[in-house]
Parts: sequence; structure tokens; C-alpha cells
Amino acid sequence: MKKLMILFLALTLVAAGVSLLAQREQPVEGEMPPMGPPPEMQELTGLVGTWEVVMKSKWDPNDTAWTETKGVCEFKMVAGGAVLMMDYKGEMMGMPFLGVSVQCFDRETGKWQSAWTDNLGARISVYEGVKEGDKLVMVGEELWQGQKSLGRISTYNLTDNSFDWMMESSYDGGETFAVMATAKYTQRP
Repeated sequence: MKKLMILFLALTLVAAGVSLLAQREQPVEGEMPPMGPPPEMQELTGLVGTWEVVMKSKWDPNDTAWTETKGVCEFKMVAGGAVLMMDYKGEMMGMPFLGVSVQCFDRETGKWQSAWTDNLGARISVYEGVKEGDKLVMVGEELWQGQKSLGRISTYNLTDNSFDWMMESSYDGGETFAVMATAKYTQRP
């Protein structure tokens, strides 16, 4: 169940696969930072709309069988374009699975931030990361039934109407990671 929770806490990070090429604005010390959405948020506007999600997951790294589930998510810009919000609806273990995420670019740290919550865990998980090559990789601490782990979420292979997503977990402080889930997002016309 813990690994299931980690997977869905990470769905919010799917939006992060867009190209992050814009230069970030640096405030001068003592001056008010720029107002409004950071330029990097423009790179996420292509995600606005409805997406079909096909996810494959396994909750034990030693398993060879993957379970496939389907869902639908809708992305929209909120807070004047400073935040990308995702509303996810799907099914998990025969039950409705509902989740919400927000994602933004922190112009002061130069990092992407994401928060995720859903009806299974009923808690907020926070992730932070940067672009590495053509991937956006975000990491956050997970907690499930008293056990801590690291979740690493990667989004990549972004095209005009699809992208890939991967969720990995580490139970040894980030020394090693195991793939727990992958997903393909395809935008509805």
C-alpha cells in the first residue's frame, strides 16, 4: 500500500517534462522580486487540457508482473498563470482514485516544486527538482505508515501530444532506486 501511495503522490510531477529553457529572473538584493508568473511557467502552458493516462506499476521491486491502470487528468493554469494545477481521476485496486496536484517554478531557488494529495493517502507530499538533460527530475521524502523513503519522479520524451513519466523509490537514503511505476500521457484532441 505504501508504494501505491508513493506512485500516486508522484502523479503531479508529470507536468514537469516540458522543456525548461527560459532564463530565470534574478532579483537584486533588497529589491522586490518580479511579480507574476516566472517565465518558466510559459513552458507548461502546452499541458493545459485533458490527458489520457496509461500507467503500469508494481509494488514489489522483485515482481516481474506489472499491473496496468487507466485514468484521465486535466491540467489548467491557476493563480494568474503562476501555478499549473492537475486534477486526476482513475481507479486503483477496484476503487475510485482521485488526486490533485500543483506545480510551480520557484524563481528564488531556481527549482521546480510540486505538491500532491489524493483520496487514498489524504496527506500532502512535496517534491523539488531541476532539469537534467531532457528530463525534469524531482525528489521528495515519502512517509507511509511510519516508514520514510525517497520518491524520485522523472518526466521526459515530451512531444506536442504525449509524454512519459516514471516513479522510483529508495529505502536506503537515495543510494539505490527501484522503478515502481511508469506512465504514458496522451493529450485528447
